Amino acid sequence: MNELVFILQVVVVVSAVMLGRRFKKEGLMVLAVLLAVFANFFVLKQIDLVGWTVTCADAYVIGHLLCLNLVQQEYGKEWAKKTVQLSFGAMVIFALLSEIHLVFMPSDVDVTQVHYQALLGIAPRLLLASLGSFYLVQRLDIYLFGKLLNLMPKTAWKIRSAISLVISQAVDTLLFTLLGLYGVVDNWLAIFWMSFVVKCVVIGLMAIIWREKVYELCDCTSVEEIKGTSR
Repeated sequence: MNELVFILQVVVVVSAVMLGRRFKKEGLMVLAVLLAVFANFFVLKQIDLVGWTVTCADAYVIGHLLCLNLVQQEYGKEWAKKTVQLSFGAMVIFALLSEIHLVFMPSDVDVTQVHYQALLGIAPRLLLASLGSFYLVQRLDIYLFGKLLNLMPKTAWKIRSAISLVISQAVDTLLFTLLGLYGVVDNWLAIFWMSFVVKCVVIGLMAIIWREKVYELCDCTSVEEIKGTSR
C-alpha cells in the first residue's frame, strides 16, 4: 500500500503546484512556503518503500523546488530569492513556536503533550540541519536553473527543472541526512541512498504528470519580458 500512497502523494503535490501557478507568483510563493514547512515536519516519519526504509517528505521537497523554479522562470530570479527568504523565515518561526508550544505546562487531563514532545522535541536540530542545507541547496538550485535557462532556452521547462533538481537534491539529501538524521534514524546511509533514489523517482513522476504547457523562454528572463516584447 505504501507504494500506492506514494504515487497518490506525488499526484497531489503536482496538482497543488499546478493550482498554485494559476494564482500567479503569490500562489506559488505561498505553496513553496507551506511545502518547506511540511518537508521539515513530516521528515520524522519513516516508512518501508520497495523494501527500503525512507522518510515521507521527499515529495514535499521536490514540490517546493518546482515552485521555486516556476517562480524564477516566470517572474525572475529576484522573486525566487524572495521565495527562499520567506520559506527560510517560515521554518524559523515554526521551530520557535514549536519550542514555545512545548514550554506550556499541560493540564492534568491533557493527553497530547507526550505526542507533541516526540514530534516537536527534535525541532531545534532539524532546524539547524534544515537551515544549513536549505540555504545552500536553494541558492544552488537557483544558480543551476539560471545556467540551464541560458544554456538550454528552447528545452522544455520540466527537463531543465529535472536536471537542476537531481543535482541539487544529491547535495541536499547528503547534508540533511548527516546533519539532521544521523543518530536519529536506524540506518542513515540507507536513508540517504534510498531518499535520493526516491527523489529521482518523484522528479521523474512529476515530469510525466506535468501536462500544462509552460511558457518557453528564449533570451528573456521572465514571462513578463516575453509579454512585453510581444507587444
